[in-house]
Amino acid sequence: MVMARAIQEGLRMARFVEVQGPYNEVQGRYNGGELSCEDAAVLLGVDVRTFLRWRQRDAGGNGAPWVDGRVGKVSPNRAADAEIAALTELYSEKYRGFTVAPVHA
Repeated sequence: MVMARAIQEGLRMARFVEVQGPYNEVQGRYNGGELSCEDAAVLLGVDVRTFLRWRQRDAGGNGAPWVDGRVGKVSPNRAADAEIAALTELYSEKYRGFTVAPVHA
């Protein structure tokens, strides 16, 4: 998980390095009342919702509002290991070669 987070942060920082300067400038102008959310989003080339999300994350003081906090965390929808093992065994014993093609035909 640590490696995934490090890779994600590195890739995102590389991808958004050109946005960081403009983001700080636009955020300053937004905070100063010169720009609306819509104008700030247009200047950054992102959706309004994305700018609002970045602004909310930036208010937390982590210094990198575009870092996705979900990376490296286990999904709440993940199936239990025992359930996956039971399904795999069932498929290999009873439903070998089964596909959904006959269902959709």
